[in-house]
Amino acid sequence: MDGCTIETNLDMEFHTFEFRMKRFLCLIISTASLIYSFAQSSELANKKMSYGVSPFITIPLLPNHNSSTPSFGGDIFVSYNLKQDYLQSKLGYSFFSIINKNESSIIRSSNLQFSIGYKRQVRFTNEVNFLLSYAPSYYLNVKEKFAGRFSDSFGFPTKDITNEISPKIVQGVYAGLEFQFKEQGSFELGYLHVLNPSNNTNKLIVPSRLMIVYNFNFAKDGNMHEDVFQTRTTLQKLKSDTLYFINRACPDDFTTSQLDSLLRENYSYSAYRILRDDEVAKVSKQPNVVHFAIIGKHYASPGDPESNGIYLLDSKLNSTEYPYPYHTSNPKNGNGLSSCLGGLSNTAFLIGVFNSRLHHKY
Repeated sequence: MDGCTIETNLDMEFHTFEFRMKRFLCLIISTASLIYSFAQSSELANKKMSYGVSPFITIPLLPNHNSSTPSFGGDIFVSYNLKQDYLQSKLGYSFFSIINKNESSIIRSSNLQFSIGYKRQVRFTNEVNFLLSYAPSYYLNVKEKFAGRFSDSFGFPTKDITNEISPKIVQGVYAGLEFQFKEQGSFELGYLHVLNPSNNTNKLIVPSRLMIVYNFNFAKDGNMHEDVFQTRTTLQKLKSDTLYFINRACPDDFTTSQLDSLLRENYSYSAYRILRDDEVAKVSKQPNVVHFAIIGKHYASPGDPESNGIYLLDSKLNSTEYPYPYHTSNPKNGNGLSSCLGGLSNTAFLIGVFNSRLHHKY
């Protein structure tokens, strides 16, 4: 008999809200532990993975006989970088309170939600991503409270209807736009459409909704696009290395010794060295070279006409591209369209602008 009593009590405990919350917290802790393990992995060390938390506010979209105030919740997320694409997964909690005017009742639900999907950089931008995810949720706890003359004070207590609902899994699809504000965070606007809002009780519990999300990213480099990451990596490395300058300026602009003086006074991002023409090929074969820079006449990119300024090259003497500061021109001297740099003062200004761009790029 005692055994039956214990078993019955355990069964009752299993269906209580407190027990469901314990299960939910255990799941969150387990997932957080998994994320922490990922954080220690070589993948994260290679800046491929980001992780963090995503609090959100939702605006339920309801039929006329229902009403609700904005709801809230939060997720933990993991995002894996595939160049300009991402695989992203979220796990979290949401809460809804929906008034059913036809039945004079309020449905309050606590839900475990999950999503897994695809995120892609919007073309021609580095700060906007499009998201598309499969987003199911599971009822943790659902209670119905009668309003008006059927309220609790008249002997109609709040009723737990969790076990009456079937199915308990709600299928959904999410689409949204993510706006990258800075490395540690992004703002997200989206719409989650519930595919099976009906259940055996015919009560609306988890509605389709608009979502306003802020993602706090704890791995600041993991959510960085590969071209941006490559730029940051080499520019950071350049700080403790040497930038090799190749002089392609007009003979009347400056002498080599004058260029050295101008660099000493106006360039501070890294050590520098001015190469003679016969040294360029030899230095480019050294394994530790990070960047070269041409000062004078060159091409901003393949297919462009020859212009002048400072051009940042990679270790193989190839022109860099955006997001590198690949071409710096002087607005005081035709923005690179003049035939020469225009003398010492213009060159000093040009070097200062180039130096500032390197310092402030990332």
